[in-house]
Amino acid sequence: MTVSSSNRTESAAAGPLRAYAAPAAIGALAALTELGGEPLRQLFRYDRAAVAGGELWRLLTGHLEHLGPSHMVMNVIALSVLAFVLGPLLKPRDWIAVSLSSALAIDAGLYWLNPSIAWYVGLSGVLHGYWAAASVNGLIRRRPEALALTALILVKLGYETFVGSVPLTGEIAAGPVVTEAHAFGAAGGALWPLAVLAIRRLRRSL
Repeated sequence: MTVSSSNRTESAAAGPLRAYAAPAAIGALAALTELGGEPLRQLFRYDRAAVAGGELWRLLTGHLEHLGPSHMVMNVIALSVLAFVLGPLLKPRDWIAVSLSSALAIDAGLYWLNPSIAWYVGLSGVLHGYWAAASVNGLIRRRPEALALTALILVKLGYETFVGSVPLTGEIAAGPVVTEAHAFGAAGGALWPLAVLAIRRLRRSL
């Protein structure tokens, strides 16, 4: 069976498109939710009391909502940069899986460990999940860039834990930065590649 050069070219082009489809969709959803303004923000944000009352959709939609246009644009730009940098270390399925694992880790952390935080919006916690997942994936695959990625995220999380939010992020977001969400998101992101590795090793041992 022969494959034409045009088919090979189309197949090669489709690879990068598939790789960036998930982050592009996530960024588009974040931008679309901003169009709903304050009414949609009130309906979609993570709200501790509302979640306790059964409004469970907020556990996911709260990460797509933002404090305003500048907050949303800042996070979508950060998502674009991460998609470019982390693309070789994350498969298309990883973006979806980490979106869920990080979002739920943030929700659990805020609900159970930070009850003083009444509400939360923003994609930044999940962004740290992508970063952490790519770092762990890279370490597992022994990719040289993984060491730098791991060191950088540990330094950033350490700074936020002991000093506070990175300068100017609060001003750009037009509101306080919930740094705890970054740590919870990173933990949730790191869990995904570790779970995949554990499952693979379990299958090999059976």
